[in-house]
Amino acid sequence: MTAKAHKCGVRYKSAFSKQVAGELPSKITYWHNGSFRLPGMTRDDTLLAIQTIFRLAQLYVPVPFDKVSRENKALLRISIGPKEDFDREGNTLAMAEVLSLRDPDPREIWFSPFVKWSEGPVTETEINPIPVGAHEVAHALGFGHNPNLGLMSPTINRLICTPTADEMEYFYGEYSEWKPA
Repeated sequence: MTAKAHKCGVRYKSAFSKQVAGELPSKITYWHNGSFRLPGMTRDDTLLAIQTIFRLAQLYVPVPFDKVSRENKALLRISIGPKEDFDREGNTLAMAEVLSLRDPDPREIWFSPFVKWSEGPVTETEINPIPVGAHEVAHALGFGHNPNLGLMSPTINRLICTPTADEMEYFYGEYSEWKPA
């Protein structure tokens, strides 16, 4: 596995149309199984990584993220993906269902069962889930791929965990106009 591994299952997907101000829900709920654990990490480290991913998302989505205890109450559901959807070489690190913010249906975020995840920096053999998870959460909220080297680049950059100013401008327009519905 290299640091140029693809973050998600869709390598090159055109960006979605610009979002319209006022279409965000009043809060975004997420769920994961209580025993959720990424391969290579402890349960506590996995939960800390998930919390960090949503704290980062809070920086670029101006509504609260709330963890819910029931799967059917969540907009975002996080789990280990089905083995048949991932390659054993670890080239696909995670996947997300990409929907417009206009779509109220729940979306899935899957982490690869074949990757050795780590709370440390990205290496040749271990991947930190935070930049990958931040990328997938952005997909689940309507962001498409960006060919530049930002958060939405299809290849991993271990240092980028929030959208670049250019990505924010493309997807949101004037960010200060965004307000929860």
